[in-house]
Amino acid sequence: MNEIYKPINPIERGGADNTLNELKISVRYDKGSMNYFANQVNKRGLYVHFSPVHRGNGFVSTTLLGSRKESGFKIFVRELGRASQKQADDVFNRVEPLADEIAKKWNSEDWDGIYQMVKQAM
Repeated sequence: MNEIYKPINPIERGGADNTLNELKISVRYDKGSMNYFANQVNKRGLYVHFSPVHRGNGFVSTTLLGSRKESGFKIFVRELGRASQKQADDVFNRVEPLADEIAKKWNSEDWDGIYQMVKQAM
């Protein structure tokens, strides 16, 4: 799987070991479907996902609901009819060099800056 982890400023959640302190950046294929929460259709293709996580003791924990900073978001980058590892690798290779800068923008909550960086890399 195409993913990378970068340190970010801690995001506190209730509990002792529940601090989100890494940003997981991954490229995944989505079959597309209706998103009833946003009242829109998600396109079929590749997305870059950004999720703050806590890793430890062989586990990765994340938050499913919450603000964008707590639960993450995804950016559509390429329409595809079916999954292609070659295409996913290409997208990941374009995003990976930007990971440190994306983590900095995450800390400052510059969502538009992250979006622009990813779109320009494609």
